[in-house]
Amino acid sequence: MNRKIMKGLAVISTLAMIFSVAGCGKANDTKESSAGGKNKEASTKQETKAASDEKITLNLWHIWPADGGDRAVINAYVEEFEAKHPNVTINQDASDTESYKTKLKVAFSGGGLPDVYFTYGAGFSQPFVESGKVMALDNVISSETRSRLLDGIESNYIYDGKLYGLPIKMWAGVMYCNQELFDQAGLELPKNWDELLTCVDTFRAKDITPMTLGGKDGWHPAMYFDMLAVREAGVDGVISAMNGEKSFNDPEFIEAATKFKTLVDRKAFPNGFEGLGAQEAQAEFLMGRVPMYFNGSWLTGNIQDDENQVKDKIVPIPFPNTSNGTAEFTGGAIDGYSVSNETEHPELAVEFMVGLAEYQSNASYLKGAGISVWKSDVDESQINPVLTQITSLLKEAKGYSLAWDTQLSGADIDTYLRTLQELQGGARTPQEFVDILQTNLSVAK
Repeated sequence: MNRKIMKGLAVISTLAMIFSVAGCGKANDTKESSAGGKNKEASTKQETKAASDEKITLNLWHIWPADGGDRAVINAYVEEFEAKHPNVTINQDASDTESYKTKLKVAFSGGGLPDVYFTYGAGFSQPFVESGKVMALDNVISSETRSRLLDGIESNYIYDGKLYGLPIKMWAGVMYCNQELFDQAGLELPKNWDELLTCVDTFRAKDITPMTLGGKDGWHPAMYFDMLAVREAGVDGVISAMNGEKSFNDPEFIEAATKFKTLVDRKAFPNGFEGLGAQEAQAEFLMGRVPMYFNGSWLTGNIQDDENQVKDKIVPIPFPNTSNGTAEFTGGAIDGYSVSNETEHPELAVEFMVGLAEYQSNASYLKGAGISVWKSDVDESQINPVLTQITSLLKEAKGYSLAWDTQLSGADIDTYLRTLQELQGGARTPQEFVDILQTNLSVAK
């Protein structure tokens, strides 16, 4: 299956819509959830089946094991769905991100898939779709439902012209800066690479870890490298490489790898960061001990949590300019849900998946855990202030590049993340890193 990755992921034009959709939601005569809207997918057959005495269990897999945040949102929708269908029980199985990816791949290769599961679109889901075990949704989801999505936002779930999932949120990568720590150090927020290195050196001289990173989880250092690749090669350059039209060992990618290694060598990250998990590293930032952290817009909910020491202290900025300006970002609408072809209750599973996707998208937006991709009637005054600042940054965005571990697929993901970890640990030079990518990634052949 040949699937080209497109610039902007069809969201450049829709971002401007996100903050103009308040009041545009479709009016309903019946009472609806303020977060999820009304799910109109159920047919008479579905309602009859759900209202019967048959005891049904739907299995849901996702990546939110901890209480609060998205897990609280999911729990709320599950409760609502089970109340509507008294004979249905939703069984949740949640794992941390890296464990989840492995579990999902094992399930697709060996069986035992859940009815509904969280996934990433684009390259990540491509082998799953090719296995024939993912339900095509074109003929089971109404045009009215799809019209409630922002225009083109589901593009990362379309393979060979068919829809295999629904997105739940959009994200963008930004540098979170603790203004209090910057003020105490007498530093301005960095706008370019040289200023960033000055901040790194100044904080390190004060015995303050400048930036946080959990190198044990491959996706965490990839957040930094992916962004540096955008700064050096631009969104077009990254997409060209992912489509096999540009070499990974071109100068721009060598420079991105060199800059990443420079941050490691300048001790921008915690001592022993290679052995830290992402959550461990993130906790240091949320406790107010680290001034800078590059991560996704999903973090805003945690930042404004009353239990964290950084509430009302964080200013999001674009990753500082290196060679290619600051108007391009990592991000896109990649998180979503799909339905397994192995489900014994396809109509009910689709109804649950559609309702959960829309509900979670809007409720998470209100909590500051992501940018909604569904048109909804949302009171903007209730939105997390840090997320509001991020969306202001995105108004001038010229393009987005998905995280590499979702643009790539299959063994390419493991090759990329493993080799990047070897680079951060000093086992590979920047040149060796890009050479391995060019030699071993299937998209480069």
